[in-house]
Amino acid sequence: MSKAFLFYWIRQQIENAVEEGSLYHAGSNQFHRCSPGDVLWICGPGKGARLVTIGPIQIARIVDYEEASRVLRYTPWDAEYHALASRGRRVVPQEVNLEPILGQLEFASRRRLDLTKPLGQQLQSMRELAPHSAHLLQSLWTDAKGASPSIASRLPNAAPHENPPVGVPLPDQEWIEGSPLLRVHLTRERAPGLSQAKKAQFRQEHGKLYCQRCKFDPSGFYRTPAADACIEVHHSAMPLSNMTTQHATTLHELECLCANCHRLVHAELQATSG
Repeated sequence: MSKAFLFYWIRQQIENAVEEGSLYHAGSNQFHRCSPGDVLWICGPGKGARLVTIGPIQIARIVDYEEASRVLRYTPWDAEYHALASRGRRVVPQEVNLEPILGQLEFASRRRLDLTKPLGQQLQSMRELAPHSAHLLQSLWTDAKGASPSIASRLPNAAPHENPPVGVPLPDQEWIEGSPLLRVHLTRERAPGLSQAKKAQFRQEHGKLYCQRCKFDPSGFYRTPAADACIEVHHSAMPLSNMTTQHATTLHELECLCANCHRLVHAELQATSG
């Protein structure tokens, strides 16, 4: 059975890989633990985030320094072992915030990260992910790569120095102009990191996405992986009257709803907010 590892890079390595636009190689004296078919999740400090991943390296070969020097376009860093992805399995690196799931990640040894201590020190040694955590990380990455550009970011009347809610439909955009509290609500529930993490958690617990209100199962009805796009994430646990801009949202405060139920809930919120 293949394994998945969390492998730490410093910030400069993260930036270099993102700038190059292709993730296919890493070197380390620790890679004697890896085999072809294993997955290396490259992680490190992000811009304004404690920890991000820039994607997986699907290991096709483990080679020595001489072979890595021969096949790579650049001189690799000095390490005993080098992991290479096949040309067809390379990914475009993208910074995806891991903070929403950090507390859920479990490892084969030292079960969880201590979030009160520096993460870089805890990840200096490559960490093998528990199978369910590898699945959670893969789901988060898949959702992030599939995220569409926000509608709000394309609205011509958006305030130039204000971050509009991500993906707010036009009726909601008009509604929230006069309701700052509802604006906070919509911005928070559409934050990509929270939405991706909630969907990943829900898949892990239930095996698929479905509407928690009407129980609609889009993948079962449409029978296509794209059907998951019918499920959206809604902030449900805390009444808006009790919510402040400093409120820290947890995954347990979010629920998965189909698009119809989500619109209905927002209509109900609009009716009660005046």
